[in-house]
Amino acid sequence: MEITRQISAPGRDMIPDQEYLQRPFLIDPKTQHPFLTLAEYYNMLEHFVFSHMDVLLCLLKKKTGQKISTDQISRITITSEKHGAFLHISRLCVHLASRPERVLCCFALSTAIGESRGRLLAREFETIRTLSAKYDNSWLPEVYLTDSFQVENTNESKEVFTIMLSQWLDGFCEWHLDFYHGKSAQYVHIWDNENGDKFLTVEKAGELFRKIAMALTCYYDVLNYDQICLWHNAAGDFIVRTSDRPLDVKLTTVRDYRPLMDYRSEVLYHPFIPLLYFFLDLILRIRLDRINGTGEMIWGQPEIVRMAMKGFQDGMAALLQKGHYPIEQPEDFISLLKTFSREEVITIMNPLLGYYRSLNSTECDFIESHIKDHVDDVVTALNG
Repeated sequence: MEITRQISAPGRDMIPDQEYLQRPFLIDPKTQHPFLTLAEYYNMLEHFVFSHMDVLLCLLKKKTGQKISTDQISRITITSEKHGAFLHISRLCVHLASRPERVLCCFALSTAIGESRGRLLAREFETIRTLSAKYDNSWLPEVYLTDSFQVENTNESKEVFTIMLSQWLDGFCEWHLDFYHGKSAQYVHIWDNENGDKFLTVEKAGELFRKIAMALTCYYDVLNYDQICLWHNAAGDFIVRTSDRPLDVKLTTVRDYRPLMDYRSEVLYHPFIPLLYFFLDLILRIRLDRINGTGEMIWGQPEIVRMAMKGFQDGMAALLQKGHYPIEQPEDFISLLKTFSREEVITIMNPLLGYYRSLNSTECDFIESHIKDHVDDVVTALNG
């Protein structure tokens, strides 16, 4: 069985030479690891695959309906796709000896470096499995296995790799907001290495924001107030496939799932209060991005608010249909939202701003510079 190491690149993946593989491994897009090389990263991925070959063979049988042995596999290709701020993503592709030119099946390998990030990835694995079983939605990838390994260098320095095997979301691409015509207008830049990048006006990409809002709402726990937290467009958490009509959206990660804030005193008053903060957080956070994911912060234009509100209502209807919305009717909550004045919304937003400041003061400064216009956009969309 041959193992091929590749690096994702526009048009055609690149096969790195030995000199390239000796480059320092990137902890995040801008930081080199103190001793690990790219070759050692690939070594650990290969070790993970061969340590769990029995699981891989079972998954291949499940996906193809054929019993496949290791003797039938001619090649496994591991392609480094992305070095993110939290996780490193690679694509694992299996080729059979009978048709070596054809990819039989692909999987995703997500890697966390260090013990603390490894614990977060292991928790994410359990959270995704729990959410998928509870809500029976298709917004999240299937996750299959997680394991941890330790690597040492000649100076006896040690590092922990935690790796998760999951579904490869074929045809889905990362995207980010960007400006054109100076800063007078915005567009959605879809990164498509295989077919070429795509550029959509925010208006034409409205379905993207509607489905992001629907997906997040579909996982909101109305009784316990748990929600998917710490998601961010700049991190590429949501990916899109434009070949579908309408386009399809997936959420690739769940960093945390809990109530946004401590609602113990407020809930005694009305369970709509946590739902209100979920809604306000969703409508604001969906407008945040960074150019190319790591550059200048960008604030999405008002059309995004309108489409996100539609997605929120779609999600509420889905919760009701599946029996996950046992309090009153979704229409009652929407009616409540429409009663708030601009000044009342600004006042209600204050605890949310405090929460944002605790996460990232620089980003909170950026949010506060837009908050008055944002509230105007929210009130206008609610009553439009």
